[in-house]
Amino acid sequence: MNLINTKENIKEVNLIEISLLNEISILLEHILNISSAHKVDLDKEKELVRIEEYKRYDKSLIRETIKDSRLFTRENNKIYPKNLYQYNYEENVDTYENRFIKSILISLKKDIEESYKKKEREKLPFLKAGISYGNYGTYSLLTRFIDNSIKEDEELENKRTYLLSILRVINNLLKNEFFKRIKEEIFIEVYATNLLINDKDYSYAYNYFLKNKESSIKEKEDLSLSLINTLKTKNEDHILLFKARHIKVKINEFIYDLRYEDKLYLRVSYKDNTKELFKDYEIDFKVNLFVKKMIINFNSNNYYLDIYEDKDIYEIILSLSTLLPYKNDICPICKKELDNNDYCSNCNSSFYIISKNEKRFAWILNVFALNLEGESYEN
Repeated sequence: MNLINTKENIKEVNLIEISLLNEISILLEHILNISSAHKVDLDKEKELVRIEEYKRYDKSLIRETIKDSRLFTRENNKIYPKNLYQYNYEENVDTYENRFIKSILISLKKDIEESYKKKEREKLPFLKAGISYGNYGTYSLLTRFIDNSIKEDEELENKRTYLLSILRVINNLLKNEFFKRIKEEIFIEVYATNLLINDKDYSYAYNYFLKNKESSIKEKEDLSLSLINTLKTKNEDHILLFKARHIKVKINEFIYDLRYEDKLYLRVSYKDNTKELFKDYEIDFKVNLFVKKMIINFNSNNYYLDIYEDKDIYEIILSLSTLLPYKNDICPICKKELDNNDYCSNCNSSFYIISKNEKRFAWILNVFALNLEGESYEN
């Protein structure tokens, strides 16, 4: 049974690969089979029953009953057992394998919900106010990666309609009594049990999990190495150091030192005649079936930025050297009075003050984390 009519919808959905859609549809069919004819464990528990309720003979429990005098009664000079021990067997669907299957459904549901609710990018609110950045501005770079509204065009609506149909199937499966009896558990690693390997329905789900995990790891690595190569390609004349997983390059007055290990580690630095300023960032990626996100760790907090195209990653990196005109004790973003000289509690901007050409500028360290109001700024 085809739970989702892929062929009817596929012509209208250009943003998702056909093979992925088919794979999801087949996966849900296998999970439906599991919920309909599921594998269970039998839990064996010892219980004490009245002799008239005794059903299951077990040699070891008969011996245990004989040793317990409290279970016997005397009538007419004869001794009879009034209670006996027996084993009771109950079905248990809350098995390791079934928890794994439920985790796949929940994970897939979260991925689809995230894609379904994904917003089209729009200019940052404060950019609409027409702030002038002069020769040191990065206006165009800041328009790329904070979401504020959904663009309801035909292509997006077709995609969202199809994702909604998948979501309905998943929600119906999770409402099944079978899954209600199974605890939720997050699986980072999965042990290859006999059932997961040998049963056709369980094994499809198991192989699906392994394939997508491997694909996600590879794509995260590809995105990281691609960023290093993009920095190299776009700044050929200003490379200070280059290796396969490490680049140091000068962009305008800033030095970008980026290396890839388990994730990306970036130091952006600025040096003038009197001092050197720098800021460190940890960068990672979250890749699910339909959405890519760039994760920037800044001051021990993670910020998630939607990635629409690979070039967005490069532009986000460039925005980390944004310069804005600075006036004493006034936030360069929201114009509120500052509580201290490098952070605004109103718009969440963090910055360093830089002197340049006899003027003062704020180096904005966290454009991706700003809380913006859209007020104008007077130079």
